Amino acid sequence: MEVQFGRGVQMGSALAKKIGEERKKHAVTLSVHAPYYINMLSQDDGKRAASRARIVESCERARCMGASPVVFHPGYYGGLSNEKAYEEMKKQIRLVLAEIKGWNVAIAPENTGKDKQFGSAEEVVALSRELKTSFCIDIAHLRAKHRGNEDVRKTLDMLPSGHVHFQYSGVEWNAGGEKRHVPIDEKHFTAFAHELIERRIDCTIICESPETLGDALKMKRIFGKLDSAAFK
Repeated sequence: MEVQFGRGVQMGSALAKKIGEERKKHAVTLSVHAPYYINMLSQDDGKRAASRARIVESCERARCMGASPVVFHPGYYGGLSNEKAYEEMKKQIRLVLAEIKGWNVAIAPENTGKDKQFGSAEEVVALSRELKTSFCIDIAHLRAKHRGNEDVRKTLDMLPSGHVHFQYSGVEWNAGGEKRHVPIDEKHFTAFAHELIERRIDCTIICESPETLGDALKMKRIFGKLDSAAFK
């Protein structure tokens, strides 16, 4: 399950510790989504610092809960070239990593769905490899950025071995990319699930549909139909 701090970290450390204690009683793993208000490529030093602080605060709560990874949207290109944006993002993430050293919490830059946002799937995977962080692949964002012409197989081909953190929902897009998340497209998800099973990818999939519970159950049933061994 994902602990959602998208609108801000509105949970104290004491409550986070109680959630962590409760988590241990059940077969549940937790991840965290940091606030949406993050732009580590801002030209304003103060805004970059505030963005890092929001990630660190999310990591502190994750530490209390025993949750990992902490997923975040990295920022916006602004006037930077892709190359300069990538190098600046590395610097900013290194500053975050220095603050959470020893916390046993992974951070996961997420690929984004709007053209102006930093974070293609290639960029977040490259950051993960260079900085030894986790990463998150949001399939809805991948679809939106490619206007429905995404190559899921190509994306899966480039992923490193080991556990992968995915997010999934349906999505609508416009001229600028992602517009909003919508309920899942069962045909599209079935094809995605088939690829994961064929490749035996060890993964977590967070359902980000507006119909979260119902669509999560649909996703689980689809996996069960494709491969009864998928959950063993």
